[in-house]
Amino acid sequence: MIQAGIIGVTGYTGAELIRLLYSHPKVNIKRVASRSNKDCQIFENHSHLFKVIDMVDEGLDNPEKFVEGLDVVFLALPHGTASEIVAKIKGKVKIIDLSADFRLRDLNIYEDWYGVKHSCPEYFKDAVYG
Repeated sequence: MIQAGIIGVTGYTGAELIRLLYSHPKVNIKRVASRSNKDCQIFENHSHLFKVIDMVDEGLDNPEKFVEGLDVVFLALPHGTASEIVAKIKGKVKIIDLSADFRLRDLNIYEDWYGVKHSCPEYFKDAVYG
């Protein structure tokens, strides 16, 4: 059983990840977190998940601690935020980033398009987009 965590559970992508992974026979959602709803039940933001998952948002106070005991962490965060988390947890767990932070192949295009400096450009060359 794959032990998974989801960071960014308050948005649509995070909710869809919960819905999809919850029914996967080989995945256990072990932890969930967001930037803004620490200590809230997931169904407080996503009422359609009321009877699906009974978990509390752990918050993102310590991303390094959040990934302990996980095999994989999914990032469902806005652009500019995911790369900040990746910089803190890279090498500790497999990361599947659903944001735009590692989607483009050219750092200059990313920074021009999104209007922000990338938090960890040194990881650009290792990222795989699929």
